[in-house]
Amino acid sequence: MNALNQALYSEKTRNNQVILEAKNLTIDFKHSGQKLFQPTKYLRALNGLDFQLREGRCLAVVGESGCGKSTSAKIATKIYKASEGGIYYRGMNIDEITTGEHIDAYRREVQMVFQDPFSSLNPLHTIRYHLTRAMKLYHDISKEEMEYRLIKILTKVGLTPAKEVLDKFPHQLSGGQRQRVFLAKTLVIGAKVILADEPTSMLDVSIRIGVLNLMNEMKHEMNKAFMYITHDIATARYFAEDIVVLYCGHMVEWGCTESITQNPQHPYTQLLLAAVPDPSRSIHEKLPTHRSLETPMWSPEKKGCPYAARCPKAKKECEEYLPEPLEVSENHYTRCHLFA
Repeated sequence: MNALNQALYSEKTRNNQVILEAKNLTIDFKHSGQKLFQPTKYLRALNGLDFQLREGRCLAVVGESGCGKSTSAKIATKIYKASEGGIYYRGMNIDEITTGEHIDAYRREVQMVFQDPFSSLNPLHTIRYHLTRAMKLYHDISKEEMEYRLIKILTKVGLTPAKEVLDKFPHQLSGGQRQRVFLAKTLVIGAKVILADEPTSMLDVSIRIGVLNLMNEMKHEMNKAFMYITHDIATARYFAEDIVVLYCGHMVEWGCTESITQNPQHPYTQLLLAAVPDPSRSIHEKLPTHRSLETPMWSPEKKGCPYAARCPKAKKECEEYLPEPLEVSENHYTRCHLFA
């Protein structure tokens, strides 16, 4: 990243307020295959995550299936509770939000968009029902005002003619339209933070860019803070200003999206970018090789870098301890013994 881009990035980061933050976010789950009368064993799904969501910006959390991407969002929505560390919303630990009124207020401002638009909406009810129900839960307004807001929001998310869409059932809409309905629902409620869990992975390729553009408008024009959970680093590069690359619940590389995608340092990030289709690359060109194809099951007792068993550049110390974070350039960090 050149000096001008670094200056602009730093200035924009300072001007965007932190709204949700993870500090040392760690969670362990009981091992499901445990035998009776044996000591309790745990699997570590997340290990010491630190990240920030800022108003008007997007943080992409990237990694393969099972790396802990969705788990971090479920902690943020109070579905799971962290074993160590926690999530802070406007400076308050969300574990301290316990009363019904405060929980409702928090859930109004922090909303999740799910991967499957086909099962996110009740097929027995119209779009009008889904949106008016959400609005009634959090806002006390007249029927006329509600109708006006619904038409305005549906038009904003590209569902026109809005009056006709309101009276349709979910099965009468395409996957992309259903996902737009769910994004409209977050706007109806008044969410400030949107946790988008693979929101485009089940959509046709031709539809994905429209949904990403809509979320981009919500981010820039409405100042929404996004967490974009994905295994596709190419769309993360398009949509997110900041990125966290997760492997086995560990942050292996994080910081400015432009810097990381243009100059990846960690071998796992390099592999993810090498797997992105590139028309200029020969189809016979091989991806960086793995020493092992198995993803390790991590536990609290394990030491070292979780990627060591698969990394073609692994050294002896990689299996012994995890190095401290290293800033390789402005707002670009990695944890790797190659740079320690």
